[in-house]
Formats: sequence, structure tokens, C-alpha cells
Amino acid sequence: MASQPRVAEAAIEAILPSGDDRQAIAETRVPPWRWICSLIITAPDGTQWLGTGWLASPRLVITAGHCVFIHGRGGWADQVDVYPARNGPLAPYHFSSTDLRSVKGWVYRQSPESDYGAIILPEPTAGLGYFGYGVLDDDDLSELLVNVYGYPTDKAPGTLWGHDRILEQVLPRTIIYDISTFGGQSGCPIFYRQAGRRYAVGIHNYGDITGNTATRITAEVFDNIEAWRDESR
Repeated sequence: MASQPRVAEAAIEAILPSGDDRQAIAETRVPPWRWICSLIITAPDGTQWLGTGWLASPRLVITAGHCVFIHGRGGWADQVDVYPARNGPLAPYHFSSTDLRSVKGWVYRQSPESDYGAIILPEPTAGLGYFGYGVLDDDDLSELLVNVYGYPTDKAPGTLWGHDRILEQVLPRTIIYDISTFGGQSGCPIFYRQAGRRYAVGIHNYGDITGNTATRITAEVFDNIEAWRDESR
């Protein structure tokens, strides 16, 4: 990647009072880090934005709704450039897509709980792998140690940062965590490890000093991801 474009933050996110304990990932070309994607989003008005996404199949990237449909900037992005495994100026993979998805709750009502979407890539990311994802009940989520890693705009351009902690609060359609994030991390996976595999349970999108939040992968969200995955086959 030759240069960093002019960008704007995609959402309000927060460095929490507990402190910024995000850690940098030095080797992004190994699982699960190579499944997390840096996004450069070109809006209809010509502005460029930064976000994060994650591979859910060889051709499907899940992200925040406001990374694909930008209210106040003309709606559907003209193009999203997707960089799995990016590490600063090193971008070993690059895909450009105009094939975008979101849900009515975000596109028509701008509902924070519905702020998720997808990017269908023009070709598969052969051999890279991808996250699993699933629906967990409240009890399982309440004791879950989760990872929140993405591409924030307050660090060196294109570098991957995050941390892990047990979830703070579980609501019917959102999950809340005491893990600092910053603009640009929107769309990153909230994931956990089990038996050597990684599974996403949420899509990061907002935050304030009381906690950062994600759209919870409920049965409805799961079904939408499955439908988009089928479209991408």
C-alpha cells in the first residue's frame, strides 16, 4: 500500500476510564489475525473512511453497517477496499468490492442494534481461513473471555490493536465490554477461543465511557450472515 488516504472516523468509540491496555499484533499473517481486515471505504460524496471487518467465509467479510451504508454521506459506499492481514504499509492481500449488504433496521431506521453488514468479495481468499460464529445464551456469554481487535485511527496507520476481557453486560441484542477501542475499529469481531478455534459472538460498532458495545449475534443476525454466506458461494 503506497500511502494512507484521507479518512474520517466511522463511529464514536471510547478509551475507557480503566485505561488503554490495547496491544499491537506484530505478526498479522497467521490465524486468527489474518482473518481481520483493514477497510478503506469510499462514500458517494467522495470522502474516505476507515473501518474493520472479519472473514466469515472465503468471500464474505462481516463489518458494521455504518461501514457499508453511511448515513449523511449518500448511503451505500461506492467501494470498499479490503486488506486482510494488513500490518502498516504491508498489505499482502487486497480486494475491492461494490457488493455490499446490510439490514433494514440500519438502512431505514439507523438502529444501533442493527448496525451490521457485509462485503462480498469478487474472489475467494483462498487458503486464509476465517472465523466461526454462533449464538450463545446469556449464561454462556456472561462468563466469556472475549477478544476485541481492529484497526484504530489513533495508532500507526494500518496496524492491528486490541485486548481481551470478560464481557461486562449481556443484553438481548447487544453486548458490552470494558475494552478500549477507537474510531476505525468499527466492524471488528468480538470473538472467543474454544478447542483451538475462534468464534465471533458480536460485531463491534459503538462506545462511550461506560463501555464499548457490539451487535450481539442472535438467531436473527446468524441467519442473515448465513444468507449472505450462501450468496457468496
